[in-house]
Amino acid sequence: MLIAFLENNFFLETMPMKTLEHALELYPLAKLPVISRAERVRLCSALRTLMVMNPEFREDTARLFFSMHGHGRNIRRLLSDEPLELIAADADLPARLSRLVQSLCD
Repeated sequence: MLIAFLENNFFLETMPMKTLEHALELYPLAKLPVISRAERVRLCSALRTLMVMNPEFREDTARLFFSMHGHGRNIRRLLSDEPLELIAADADLPARLSRLVQSLCD
């Protein structure tokens, strides 16, 4: 769900199967259970519909958040990168994501 939320906030309107596959590769907690192709299709479909937000709301809140933290107002430029690539490129992020996921599961 965290990846679907992140994708949505990067203004990516759909979540293709390749994004789900990449997200599962980045899973920070131990080894993933085996998920069948049919289950992955259902999961991907559920995540697409779960994180639907009004585009104007997303843009307004993102602009407010970024300007409060000293960034420019061109949020489309700020959010133009692929979020999963940003995650994969940050060496410290897996440990932080593990702590976040564990705290959400506790």
